Amino acid sequence: MRRPVGVPEEGCCPVCHGEVALTGGLVTAHGAWRMGRHGPRVTGEPCSGEGMAPEVEA
Repeated sequence: MRRPVGVPEEGCCPVCHGEVALTGGLVTAHGAWRMGRHGPRVTGEPCSGEGMAPEVEA
Protein backbone atom coordinates (compact mmCIF):
# COMPACT_ATOMS: atom_id res chain seq x y z
CA MET A 1 0.00 0.00 0.00
CA ARG A 2 1.40 3.37 -0.97
CA ARG A 3 1.26 6.36 1.30
CA PRO A 4 -0.57 9.46 0.03
CA VAL A 5 1.60 12.10 -1.62
CA GLY A 6 2.60 14.86 0.79
CA VAL A 7 1.93 12.85 3.98
CA PRO A 8 5.18 12.32 5.90
CA GLU A 9 5.93 8.95 7.49
CA GLU A 10 7.75 10.62 10.38
CA GLY A 11 7.18 13.79 12.33
CA CYS A 12 7.98 15.61 15.53
CA CYS A 13 5.90 14.84 18.64
CA PRO A 14 4.34 18.04 20.05
CA VAL A 15 4.75 16.74 23.63
CA CYS A 16 8.28 15.27 23.87
CA HIS A 17 9.65 16.81 20.61
CA GLY A 18 11.13 13.49 19.46
CA GLU A 19 11.14 12.20 15.89
CA VAL A 20 8.36 9.60 15.75
CA ALA A 21 6.39 7.57 13.23
CA LEU A 22 3.05 8.85 11.97
CA THR A 23 -0.03 6.86 11.06
CA GLY A 24 -2.67 8.65 9.02
CA GLY A 25 -0.79 11.91 9.64
CA LEU A 26 -1.03 11.55 13.44
CA VAL A 27 1.62 10.66 16.03
CA THR A 28 1.75 6.95 16.91
CA ALA A 29 2.28 5.49 20.39
CA HIS A 30 5.92 5.83 21.44
CA GLY A 31 8.24 6.15 24.42
CA ALA A 32 8.90 9.68 25.60
CA TRP A 33 12.14 11.28 24.41
CA ARG A 34 14.38 12.69 27.14
CA MET A 35 17.76 14.39 27.01
CA GLY A 36 20.36 12.09 28.53
CA ARG A 37 24.03 12.57 29.29
CA HIS A 38 24.97 11.43 25.77
CA GLY A 39 22.13 13.13 23.87
CA PRO A 40 18.44 12.41 23.34
CA ARG A 41 17.10 8.92 24.07
CA VAL A 42 13.74 7.16 24.19
CA THR A 43 12.54 6.18 27.66
CA GLY A 44 10.37 3.22 28.62
CA GLU A 45 7.56 5.50 29.79
CA PRO A 46 4.78 6.22 27.27
CA CYS A 47 4.43 9.73 25.83
CA SER A 48 1.02 11.42 25.93
CA GLY A 49 1.43 12.74 22.37
CA GLU A 50 -0.24 9.70 20.75
CA GLY A 51 -2.98 10.69 18.30
CA MET A 52 -1.96 14.36 18.13
CA ALA A 53 -0.95 16.23 14.99
CA PRO A 54 2.84 16.48 14.62
CA GLU A 55 4.69 19.77 15.11
CA VAL A 56 5.11 21.83 11.97
CA GLU A 57 8.51 23.33 11.29
CA ALA A 58 8.46 27.11 10.96
